[in-house]
Amino acid sequence: MNTSREIDKEIEEEMAALISKEFRRPSMRIDEFLDEYSALLQQAKKDKTELVAAQFDWSLMPKYDRYLALLFLAAAETVNAELAMPEIKKEYDERLETLLFNLSVLREVAMHIVSNPKNDDVINSYNRIIENRGKANAATTVVDLVAFIRDYPTEAAQICPAGIRVDECYLDEVKQRALTLIKMKGSVVIGAKEVSAVYSRKKRLLTLSMRATAHIKKYARIAFVKNRKYYVDNYVSKVRRRQSIRYSQNKTVTNVP
Repeated sequence: MNTSREIDKEIEEEMAALISKEFRRPSMRIDEFLDEYSALLQQAKKDKTELVAAQFDWSLMPKYDRYLALLFLAAAETVNAELAMPEIKKEYDERLETLLFNLSVLREVAMHIVSNPKNDDVINSYNRIIENRGKANAATTVVDLVAFIRDYPTEAAQICPAGIRVDECYLDEVKQRALTLIKMKGSVVIGAKEVSAVYSRKKRLLTLSMRATAHIKKYARIAFVKNRKYYVDNYVSKVRRRQSIRYSQNKTVTNVP
């Protein structure tokens, strides 16, 4: 019998081998699938003698049990990731809005510096800073503009955009705000990747669990071929049966003349 570590290694290899077009999704909520898969495993253990007699490989059961445990964990991790990510993103977006205002102030000061007096070297320095800089790069643009403005304190002191005095104190504050946002952007990107990885793991475990479900049911049909009622009562999805009943009822109502 494989150890738990060997089983986990085998499962990780199975998940890694899956490609996106092989992913499967149950026609029910994840909590409903977890309940049904758990019940199916318990039923299979009750019917071990019959399933083995039908040539079911019982050595697969520890792995199928492990699918369930890992899928429970993956479902919980997905919920936790969904709860954590919006808060980080919300704070990042709020800080970005403030920094965009700071950027508009710095740009106005920088344009004043460029135009008084006009100097090709100064103009070229300014153009290099703002070239191809959109909202996504606002923080790095702010850092560069702070450095640029610091070289021209006299000109910077001549105007007050939005009533703001752009002095050393303001430049330090804005630069620190930009550096904080740069660090946060890394967290947001990493967080997004982590959420994606959690979702991918859940999809892969769902696919493997659904394969296990189909495999157990295949041998249950063979084992209870002469007792169809027992098979239906214990192995056919209760959620799917309820869905079929609702579909039939709706169809009947629709077809009433």
